[in-house]
Amino acid sequence: NGDVYLVTRSDVHLLRDTNDDGVADFNEKIVQLETTVDYPHNALSGISVAGESLFLGVGENFGVEYDLVGSDGKSIKNVGGVGTIYMCKLDGSQLGRFAEGFWNPFSLCWASGNLFCVDNDPDASPPCRLIDVVAQGDYGFRFEYGRAGVHPLQAWNGELPGTLPMICGTGEAPTAVVFHRGYLWVTSWGDYRIERYKLTPQLNGTYHAERTIVVQGDADFRPTGMAVAPDGSLWFADWVDRSYPVHGKGRIWRLE
Repeated sequence: NGDVYLVTRSDVHLLRDTNDDGVADFNEKIVQLETTVDYPHNALSGISVAGESLFLGVGENFGVEYDLVGSDGKSIKNVGGVGTIYMCKLDGSQLGRFAEGFWNPFSLCWASGNLFCVDNDPDASPPCRLIDVVAQGDYGFRFEYGRAGVHPLQAWNGELPGTLPMICGTGEAPTAVVFHRGYLWVTSWGDYRIERYKLTPQLNGTYHAERTIVVQGDADFRPTGMAVAPDGSLWFADWVDRSYPVHGKGRIWRLE
């Protein structure tokens, strides 16, 4: 209906242009993450809309506890640095856990009735993951057992009973996943490329994925966010420089 959801590290805003002047004159904070940590890359990030529900990815937050608070005041506490995907109504109410055990689920998308995410990897446990997210699923990571991801009580690919595996590994630092023309498309910030994944259903109810590298750059190509254009092409952002601070070098590309 023209509404825009904007995610920052610490909150989700609902933006609306009520008089069609191209400016959001309505700005409501519908979800808020309350914590003492302010590092920009390991809290709220991924977002996806499906029907009347909003799905939100939250990272490991350096293992520090936080409270996620919805628009109706309902609060969920997270301890132990368990990356989690939450769900709520489109207005931010009725907040609940959907799945957990992630590192940093940077991007979410729906395809054929399934929720997919790209999950960044711990310091010593590559690859990053493309995951078919199952409701109430546990994907194995717990920051309380260390940042490196190699503790015997951590799982990265379903190694422990009760944990679920990835579909496959992705390039380093995936920051976007979208479904387009029957494929999942992923940006890899760390390997300087755009990847495309062909999904094949498996008898166990999940998928096998076959990767094709569609665009490959050098160290000055750092693709991040991605969106499908009305004409069927893809737009994606490019951070350009490997440095994290804002540097003003960014670009937006169009891939036909």
